[in-house]
Amino acid sequence: MTKISAVVALVFCLLAARNATAQIVLQADKAGLQAQISRDGEGFNRCGVRALIIVSRGDNQNYDIYDFSVMLDSKIDFATMKAGKSGARFDTNTKTMTDPVMTLPIPSSFWIADELEGKSAVIEKTFPSEDKGFILGLAETVPAFKAMRAMMDGRRVQFVMRYKSEKLDRVISFAAKLPPEELAPLEKCFADLIERMKIEAKAAQKQ
Repeated sequence: MTKISAVVALVFCLLAARNATAQIVLQADKAGLQAQISRDGEGFNRCGVRALIIVSRGDNQNYDIYDFSVMLDSKIDFATMKAGKSGARFDTNTKTMTDPVMTLPIPSSFWIADELEGKSAVIEKTFPSEDKGFILGLAETVPAFKAMRAMMDGRRVQFVMRYKSEKLDRVISFAAKLPPEELAPLEKCFADLIERMKIEAKAAQKQ
């Protein structure tokens, strides 16, 4: 490589780095999970995990509360993801948190992944959400299921809830566990749902 071509390559690298979205990794202060299970006349039809993540803004008084869910549905070939954020303040006088205030407008994007997994589940096609402040959309099934599996197993997970006003991505890392009384039925829900999806897929192919 000539000196000129080497300089040109360096300039392109610097420009690419300048234009890349900056990221900062933060550790959650608190994290909780909740099983999401739905049934219809034929059995389990929706299974998923809801997460509530609390992250300090750095002053131990103001906090961001992230609320998102990842679901599989027997009737949809993609996973459903829904995500939003609210803010709350710790009142030093009453030693309690103030009522959360929803962050608006809705996030511009959302992704989640097992911390050791390269491919993340990303909201792609979006739909209007009935809940103010939430982005709702579809994601690829396999990475979404891997992310749910990581949460169910108590492994560390990372996610980004991006807003257009933000100049960098806040990558939030957390690990939490489902209560045993919620984990067992959720495991059964996924097992039955996956089997149901296989049966319905075979039936659709025969038509």
